[in-house]
Amino acid sequence: MSNTNKSYLDTLPTEILYRICDGLDSETILFSFRRVCKRFHTISKIYDRYRLDLCYFSMSDLRRMEYLIDPKNVTSLTLANEDKSSGLMEYFLDHFSLRTFSRLDSMTFALHHKIDFDRFAKFIEQSSLTTLSIWLCNYSLTSFQNLIEALKSCRLKNLIILDRVDWTSLMFIVNTLTDLQKLVLKSFHKQPYDNLAESQVNSEEVSKLTSLSLNMKAEVEIQYIESILMRCPHLQCFQLDSSGNKADKSLFDGHKWENLIETRLLLLKQFEFHFSYHPPRFGNIFDVDASFESFQTPFWRDRKQWFVRCDYVASEDKKWYDVYTVPMNIREEFDLSCHRMTILDSMLPTMDESKANVVHVHRLTLNLNQLMIENTQTRTNLLAKYQFRNVKELVLIIDQEWSNDAIECLSTMIVLSNLEKIHLKIEDKCKFVRDLYTKLKGLLKQAWDLRSLKITSTNPRTRKQIIRDKIALKLSRYTDELDIEVQDLDDAKAILQNEKYLSHLTFRPILNDNVNLVHEIEDWLPHTKRHYTVESAVNWLCDGGCCTSSKGVYIWLD
Repeated sequence: MSNTNKSYLDTLPTEILYRICDGLDSETILFSFRRVCKRFHTISKIYDRYRLDLCYFSMSDLRRMEYLIDPKNVTSLTLANEDKSSGLMEYFLDHFSLRTFSRLDSMTFALHHKIDFDRFAKFIEQSSLTTLSIWLCNYSLTSFQNLIEALKSCRLKNLIILDRVDWTSLMFIVNTLTDLQKLVLKSFHKQPYDNLAESQVNSEEVSKLTSLSLNMKAEVEIQYIESILMRCPHLQCFQLDSSGNKADKSLFDGHKWENLIETRLLLLKQFEFHFSYHPPRFGNIFDVDASFESFQTPFWRDRKQWFVRCDYVASEDKKWYDVYTVPMNIREEFDLSCHRMTILDSMLPTMDESKANVVHVHRLTLNLNQLMIENTQTRTNLLAKYQFRNVKELVLIIDQEWSNDAIECLSTMIVLSNLEKIHLKIEDKCKFVRDLYTKLKGLLKQAWDLRSLKITSTNPRTRKQIIRDKIALKLSRYTDELDIEVQDLDDAKAILQNEKYLSHLTFRPILNDNVNLVHEIEDWLPHTKRHYTVESAVNWLCDGGCCTSSKGVYIWLD
């Protein structure tokens, strides 16, 4: 009698296997699922819902993709992440025709100065895109407006801009793309020369926007926000976030918002905001209690059931107020490094205070060991107070040795297997850098889907001590990207030889003579006998408000 365990996965109906593929990334389908059997090989060729994220592809995998996937089967294409390297996009545009991606519904792109703008705009005009996410990379206002004009010709419904956009550009988008349904600006600000009167449009045509999300990076008065909302009477969802930045005092008036919504936004169903007020050292301070009470009227609590919370927060050198809706759904990042931030007091609406504050956030920053110490010294259990969902990027501040149960504690706050990026920031007073590998072993084991690891230090002497441990990390074969500091060419060689599965590497020299080391690395690369492209990478180091840059090298390998 045979003891072989038979798998019934390959007996499932094709429709079910399609649904399984919907939950897999393209690399898993192409390089794992496809190789299981002849039937899976056939399914991978006819599967027509590929969502290609090429940011972590090696050069060789990208070349193979040309023969493995029919472009007509691709519905989503990502050609850039926050690093915005132009090498991938240049290679893709040189070897693939965007016109062949005839069923492309969603695209993420970065407009570098090296990219042919006219070529991209022509594709946009002829495409069937409904969703576009884009980095503008310091493109001129004229180029930006030409892009928006090009978008009028396609059936675009959702636009996400990931770079800085000023108020004038926002008004241009709203007035030009009147059929747009969703607009997200990740970095919105107002220029000193922006003129409210000059923006008024006499056209009777209004925007069809139903969803608007603004992440404000500077003070914007409520009258500027109102001028935008007046053009969007169909709005059903509005998100406004100024967390981490000063918000204008006019935004803290619940009565003004109530009047604006009652008169201009009759269809609004969801309003989420996060405002930060930093009291001046001198001068008038507005009444925070009265501001909070203006969000506790029957309109907010009963009719709309939008609940607002106010926290009085202190860091090492300042104090401020955070006023926000709960649950917290709109923040792109959340800083819970307790050696920098402590909640002194909170004002809560009448609701179940025993429930954890649910935070939907993409990037989380914390000092885990300090957080655990804080919990033992105070009555407030911050670990139970917050539930973080959807965390993809984790920044861990290391300034002293972690306790034995630190990683286990971290796993109760976030799902470590969901992490795609980890940044370890090792500070001057860290005394256990020689034991870095041992401390990280448990974390890397649970973060099994990790794609990118970055390790930095604020002290040159500390950097030298941790280099050897970084070389010995032995990352998972699924980790594609490593961003590290190196002392000399031998360090770079050792890392490349030890981490053979990496397809993206950034070397940052730790010595003052970093330019020569960059040249040495570039001269040595041909001897690796691997295909590669190389770009310069700039690293900014800030200390006490003074920022200096150092040159590094970014390598994309086969």
